[in-house]
Amino acid sequence: MVVATAYYSRCLNIPTRVRIVVVHGVPWRACIDAHRAIEDLKPDALLLCGGLHECYTLYHISTPIPMLAGVNALGDDIYEIKALKLRDAYAAGRWICTHVHGSKLCIGGVDALNHSQNVDKLIASAPRDIDLAILLSYYPPRESVCSVIELANRFRISIGIPQLDKRLRSVLTSVPLLLISCHPRLRPLCIERERGYIHISLGPTPLIAMEVEVLRGDVELRDVRVVEAVSSSIYTR
Repeated sequence: MVVATAYYSRCLNIPTRVRIVVVHGVPWRACIDAHRAIEDLKPDALLLCGGLHECYTLYHISTPIPMLAGVNALGDDIYEIKALKLRDAYAAGRWICTHVHGSKLCIGGVDALNHSQNVDKLIASAPRDIDLAILLSYYPPRESVCSVIELANRFRISIGIPQLDKRLRSVLTSVPLLLISCHPRLRPLCIERERGYIHISLGPTPLIAMEVEVLRGDVELRDVRVVEAVSSSIYTR
């Protein structure tokens, strides 16, 4: 799970705060704690990045949330897709947009099985005149330093989608981009940043909290932390 607080502002001195929670790979033993964390955090947006077959109830969470979006991971079945579609929250290959506290937020998704088609569709339908674009992707950009994995403690290779961030940024001109990737083979937490762009890779870590600030077409990362209350339950029960 990732918790993000984004600050938006069309006015110089009046930022808007938006809280985002990203969840993936929650095992059954941590399911109750994940629900409690979401209820306590009261997010404006909840993003589900797959791997939740042991915690299906997160797809039917009753906590009032203005924005819900998700994609599926490898190993997920049709139930996850149906559950998201029932709430008009299946983001693979499309943008889900809404106004949160007066700021326009759009979330696009790239799933585990149809990533190439998803990216093409997102590029063809890139939103305009928004405050922040978020890409929820099972795979990272292949050129990213966060895409490197080790095999048998001997070899290092990069996994992911070629030129993913560059292709999106070429059509999301002047729009800050927050890219969140959640492939379980990636390192537990990896962060890349430059002007107008942040990439956060979760790897096997299901619950992360972060704070970003978006002002004047830029995005800055202010804080990152693991939500210990949920993560610890994975290993202690």
